[in-house]
Amino acid sequence: MRLLAFLIFSIFSNLGFALEGELYNGTTLEKVSFKDVIKSIPKGAVVFLGEQHGNGLIQKGQLAVLNELRANGHKINVGMEFLDYTQQSAVDEYRSGTLSEPDFLKKMAWGSVNFDFYRDQILFPKAELGEKTFALNSPRWLSGEISKNGLSNLSEEALKLLPPQLHLGRESYKKRFTEMMAGHVTSPEAMQRYFEAQSVWDETMSWNIAEAPVAADDTIVVVVGQFHIEYGGGLPYQYQQRFKGRPIVVIEELLYYDDEELPFKDLMPSPEYGPMSDYLLIVVEKS
Repeated sequence: MRLLAFLIFSIFSNLGFALEGELYNGTTLEKVSFKDVIKSIPKGAVVFLGEQHGNGLIQKGQLAVLNELRANGHKINVGMEFLDYTQQSAVDEYRSGTLSEPDFLKKMAWGSVNFDFYRDQILFPKAELGEKTFALNSPRWLSGEISKNGLSNLSEEALKLLPPQLHLGRESYKKRFTEMMAGHVTSPEAMQRYFEAQSVWDETMSWNIAEAPVAADDTIVVVVGQFHIEYGGGLPYQYQQRFKGRPIVVIEELLYYDDEELPFKDLMPSPEYGPMSDYLLIVVEKS
């Protein structure tokens, strides 16, 4: 049955996924050609897809990007925010068919988001072409320990999992994070601990992308939550501090409903933070 599932996926992944949305320049908000933009991405780039978690239209947009990159000759590797890097062997076993999906999800301690929204992205790289899927993030318990105790009071076990040369996010990122968390975190001390946890989240992903064992002309597509990539301040910034040899492209995926007016005014570059991303992929779902 497992082999049959992989054969079915292989067949349908080659059929392609139509883009259900429109692509806009993140600076000018002018509509741009999806095919032309993907064609302009050089081989060896890191493409950050900032998503709203757990939505089928967002997933189709990601698969459209992956298929269009492949149609343009890219060798594609996928990096996933939701996957714990200490469980990379489980990812490899699942992709090879030697680990069942239920056992894989158990090992990964998969959370509340339905796995159906991420299965195709994880299975997209073709092992026969040497393509890989990478687990990027730290274990969730580590983030919990940092949020509770702070970086200066971590256990020996936790310290071993931190990326080398750890840096916290830049000040503009911290300001945005503080504004987002203001209604949930009451004290400055707690806010600092939560920001340390957020920074370790980004730093661990950036470290694993930078250290990924791929060729220089291999493209890496990273599926990650929106806040981590917006205004270039989280993951893209942290990654560029570690590795400057690869070009990066940031695409933010935004979901609206057909009875909403698209808030282009709110999507314009911020006077303080700049453009939200290089490109905005806007999909509209029927309400």
